Amino acid sequence: MSMVDSSQTARRLSILLLCDDDTRHANTILDHVSAFVDYSRHDVDVLNPRGVTNFWSLQLNYYDVVVIHYSLCVLFESYLPRTLKRQLAAFHGLKVQFIQDDYRWVDSITTVMREIGVDVLLTLVPEDQIPKIWTGDRLPGIAAVPTLAGYVPERLVGLQTAPLRSRPIDIGYRGRVLPYWLGRIGQEKAWIAQGVMERAAHYGLRCDIGWREEDRLYGARWDQFLSSCKATLGTESGATITDFDGSIERAVRAYIACHPEACFDEVYEQILRPYEGNVRMNVISPKIFEAIALHTALILFRGEYSGVLTPWAHYIPLEKDFSNMAEVVDCLRDADGLQAMADRAYADIVASGGYSYRAFMQHFDDLIEAQVARSKSLAGKRYHTLVGGARTMLPKMERGLRIRLSRVQSRAAHVFAKLQHLVSHVVAVLLFRMKGESLLVLKAAMRRPILWTLLSRCISDPQRRRSVSLRHLLKEIMLLGVAEEISGDESSAGRPFILTITLQLDEGRVSIKSVPSQPVQDGLLPPATPKFDSEAASQQQWSRFYEALQNGRLKELAWDHSAVGVYVPYRIAGIGCVGIGVGEDGIRTFVNLIEVARGTD
Repeated sequence: MSMVDSSQTARRLSILLLCDDDTRHANTILDHVSAFVDYSRHDVDVLNPRGVTNFWSLQLNYYDVVVIHYSLCVLFESYLPRTLKRQLAAFHGLKVQFIQDDYRWVDSITTVMREIGVDVLLTLVPEDQIPKIWTGDRLPGIAAVPTLAGYVPERLVGLQTAPLRSRPIDIGYRGRVLPYWLGRIGQEKAWIAQGVMERAAHYGLRCDIGWREEDRLYGARWDQFLSSCKATLGTESGATITDFDGSIERAVRAYIACHPEACFDEVYEQILRPYEGNVRMNVISPKIFEAIALHTALILFRGEYSGVLTPWAHYIPLEKDFSNMAEVVDCLRDADGLQAMADRAYADIVASGGYSYRAFMQHFDDLIEAQVARSKSLAGKRYHTLVGGARTMLPKMERGLRIRLSRVQSRAAHVFAKLQHLVSHVVAVLLFRMKGESLLVLKAAMRRPILWTLLSRCISDPQRRRSVSLRHLLKEIMLLGVAEEISGDESSAGRPFILTITLQLDEGRVSIKSVPSQPVQDGLLPPATPKFDSEAASQQQWSRFYEALQNGRLKELAWDHSAVGVYVPYRIAGIGCVGIGVGEDGIRTFVNLIEVARGTD
């Protein structure tokens, strides 16, 4: 992505990321989604709209920016339902879309983009090719910005890996056979595998190379596989044919139906040759970044690789006719030279930080800040929308609070009396500062009156306001509510995990921990119902914890969710699965809550 010069916005923006964050996806999709939550300097909520039909409770006007991730295809109702498209069309904030299959269904996709009113398109098409595809008549007034398919995943940075000379596999690779209508570049992923395998025995190479769909590896198994290889193969990703209206794909399918034994060269000569190179989308693959991060050497067909890699400095170039195979094998057997090349690639690409997801999000934040700054009326519209929403919601929330709190005995009545004069102020703070998370904070505070007490104390005590971040306190209250709720609800959506709460009250310590509930297979957790440790996370344990919090006896409270991820999938009725960020690296320490609780009666 190109750098956008812009001054910092005066406030944090509120971003809704629409994506399909199913944990069964390949690592590169999950890494890309997680980057928004982990590294944006703005507030990011995650919503997976797949399978959701009712969006009545989704208030888009609470957001400054809505991002449609490339994991959602806007053409299909199952990915982006019609009701949500209508809400997006009516949304007055900034609308951003990521696309990766830029070479397919161009006319249909741009029609939907115009209906939605997308303002910014992040595309894999190289900058000099953008005018050929994302034209002014297709997308009038849109800003098309080049980006990459993926970046260096933080999870692989700094890992200890075996030196190349001790790895058992000389060349390892997993490719795939792509449709003919993508052009010649689409076939190279299989051609490089087949060509090397045909010559491997002659050179005595130990290879583990596959290009069938059943050979593919995902998750932890893919990382382990790359770490066991001295070198891996690679080609540029993308397409050299763009099918604007689907006619090329239909022609190829029809020809193959009549000639089922036809190879690519035959189909190319009969149909594809006139279209080859109409738009050239040749980009670096995220798998190359993964290999570099694991200190695995690269043997690649010559190419541009988005300007990231230099032949002989970062990779061993393999000619597409395999005429220099002997030279490639000599380099592969030079253990010291091969290690030096892998280390140089790591230093230039990974250690430099220039191609990290953190850098990607810095560029993205710069981009949206510049775009929002150009929309001079956005802040005013959003303010009036929020004020109107607050006026409408406030009476309903107050009535709900009265009904709920009236059921609680004497202490709850005391809390309500103490907070009655603060209700309007608290709701306003929640709406304006927590936005989409406000209802979860209210829900947690209604369940546990002590949380209302702590919240009112922070708001009404100027001295505490100087030492405690109200925003972080609200986040901590919300996370406690989510943790307690999912610990007793086996219908929660998301990755299966067990939630435990460990009390060390004599030492003033409480720890919440999330661990996968089933062994990881192929790097993925099975799509089963989440399970929770009913004994460790029982109501009694939570009650003892809140009693200690109320008495001011706690010195340390933390939630370690890192074994599962950096955010907790949480299903909200009528909306779908929302990602609740736990904290950096999936760990949250509740320092603000502990600080406010000191001295509580």
